Amino acid sequence: IITKHGKTRWINEKTSLFTDESSGTEILVSIIKDIQREDEVKYNHEQALTGYSILFDNNPSPMLIYEVATLRILKANTAAIETYGYARDEFLTMTMRDLRPDTSPEDEEEYGPDGIFHGFSKLRRHYTKNGDLLYVEINSDSISYKNYDSRIVIATNVTEKVRWREEVKLREQF
Repeated sequence: IITKHGKTRWINEKTSLFTDESSGTEILVSIIKDIQREDEVKYNHEQALTGYSILFDNNPSPMLIYEVATLRILKANTAAIETYGYARDEFLTMTMRDLRPDTSPEDEEEYGPDGIFHGFSKLRRHYTKNGDLLYVEINSDSISYKNYDSRIVIATNVTEKVRWREEVKLREQF
């Protein structure tokens, strides 16, 4: 509609025709809802997600989004692809357990009997596509992604730092 001030407003109109049984009079009921604000909110939400996607995709640290119920990887950023050596399509066929084939009892506690990841900031061993060991510091948080209950994970590669610490420990022993 065009308002009296000449501005365009988006509305949603629903009409129904009823007949009053006692008098036979026809009654037209019209419900008009101003949806201008809803469209603006939807647009702003889509813009925010686009901005978030840029931060995710261009982050220099490997980032993954996985579904909590199945541990299925739903999204991987460019740094994850470069670090782990898997193609984007390969990541989408994997679970978080595929990155950690040598799970320990501590790892099982981390996932718990319900299969849900319970850690937020932990040092973990991951493996690349070609079998190289990576030490990564995992930081994660809950997120809703494509209507899935998910977690977003930043897997900071700290392999050199861990190896350096191990070398220092060995030198101290001798």
